[in-house]
Order: sequence, then structure tokens, then C-alpha cells
Amino acid sequence: KRLHTVLEAAERLPDIRFAIAGDVPLKGEVEAAAARLDNLDYIGWLTRPQLLQQMDAADALVLPSELESFGNVALEAMGRARIAVVTATCGIVNWPGLVEHMVVFELETPLWQVLGELNEWPPERRIALSEAASRAARKLNHDSLLQWRRLLAPQSHHDSGPDPES
Repeated sequence: KRLHTVLEAAERLPDIRFAIAGDVPLKGEVEAAAARLDNLDYIGWLTRPQLLQQMDAADALVLPSELESFGNVALEAMGRARIAVVTATCGIVNWPGLVEHMVVFELETPLWQVLGELNEWPPERRIALSEAASRAARKLNHDSLLQWRRLLAPQSHHDSGPDPES
């Protein structure tokens, strides 16, 4: 999950508030950093409603993973009009309708640098990205539901081919 990149970013960017939720690997290291840094909170395990509340309190969600098959949490953040900051190795970046509405960075690029640049964007640019991300995530959800409905809906008699009972 490359949590060390988040800890480094919190250390280098004292004007940005960071929160880490969940029962994370390297929990002791994260707790020690949170005790040492005024801008870092380790929240720990959250219920689903608490997680949504925490996500809604944030401006962006960071997924600095070395590898994610998709990155559902990034899609969920986008759906909630939050900026998703993800590595280029996350599967979600392979979705053309989504990738243009995220901040994508290479593994070699320090997270603190990406977040520092994002923090310098005018508020209007950040708002436009988060709103576009929400629209893109909701469109993907809508289109996916339509596809499932088509697959699961009973076919009309002429569409289903020959009747196996005849």
C-alpha cells in the first residue's frame, strides 16, 4: 500500500491535513508518525457510515499503492465528488471515462510532490475536477446497471431463439 509515501508527504507538507483510516499494515509506525506530526491523524478501523463521513470530510483520497487490480475506493471517492489521487499502476486508470478525472502519478514520483502541486491549484480547478469525477463515476455506475439489467431481463420470445420446449 506504500503507506510510507503518505507519512513522508505528511512530514513534508505540514499545511495539509492527512488522515489514515483502517487497520493498516505498519500500524505502529503510522501511530508513531501521527503522535509526532500535528497534521496527521490515524483514525483506525471505521464502520461504513463513519468511513463515508470521513471521506466526505476530505478534499482528496490518495491511493499510492504499488498495485491495485482496480481501486474501488478511488471510484467511491470520485462518486462522492472527491479528488482521487492514484498511482499509474492502479487498474482504474485503464478506464478511459474515469482516468481523465483523476490525478494519476508514476510510482517514481514522490507523493508529497504530487500533493504539493495539487494544493497549489486554484480552488476552481480542484472543484471542477471533483465535480467531473463525480459525474464520471455516476455515469459508469449507471451504465453498468443498464448492462446488468439487459443481461438479467427476460428476453422477449423472438429474441431468445428457438423454444427448447418445442
